[in-house]
Amino acid sequence: CIPATVAPASTASRAAAPTAARSAAGNASTERIAAASARAAVRAAQAAVAQAQLNLSYTVLRAPTAGRIGDKTVELGERLGVGQPVMAVIPVHNIWVTANYKETDLQNMRPGEKVSIHVDAFSQDFRGYVQSIGSATGEKFSLMPPENATGNYVKVVQRVPVKILFDPGQHIHRLRPGFSVETTVYTNRMDPRVKITAQTGALAPGASLP
Repeated sequence: CIPATVAPASTASRAAAPTAARSAAGNASTERIAAASARAAVRAAQAAVAQAQLNLSYTVLRAPTAGRIGDKTVELGERLGVGQPVMAVIPVHNIWVTANYKETDLQNMRPGEKVSIHVDAFSQDFRGYVQSIGSATGEKFSLMPPENATGNYVKVVQRVPVKILFDPGQHIHRLRPGFSVETTVYTNRMDPRVKITAQTGALAPGASLP
């Protein structure tokens, strides 16, 4: 009698196994779908955070370099448009001298030669060197360059801009763009008495010479 009572239970267990397997597979599929949905939600939230950070960055104007503010044309509470100039940043720690030398003074002048820079505002001398010599005279880059094709036979000595940099280790933080200076280039390193002095010069920040 005992085997007769066990057989129906074993048969019922085998019949319920496929159902349990299908249920487990269904649960696993549901969990995979939920996990994929959660990952998609995380990516969407990360994209929203990145967009919010980008929008927040638009509310801050960052200067491209360290310096002093000048020519400010904006006040608190004003609305700004795209590309609207609001101020000028003067990089006082990255300034140089643009000296206008006569073309006849460039015969022995070379980049790298030592320069003495006298600043009129402080009656003080600084050390520097010739960084580059302009590729053309100053009048060629003017708004309306002269045209000599009509027969201008007056010979005028032209001026060529020479870019002079300051030697490192000097206190140039008090210098300001536009200051008048007098530069002396020592064109003979063996004999410091050989020199060329420019009549005009000015401190300038911004783009390099052409």
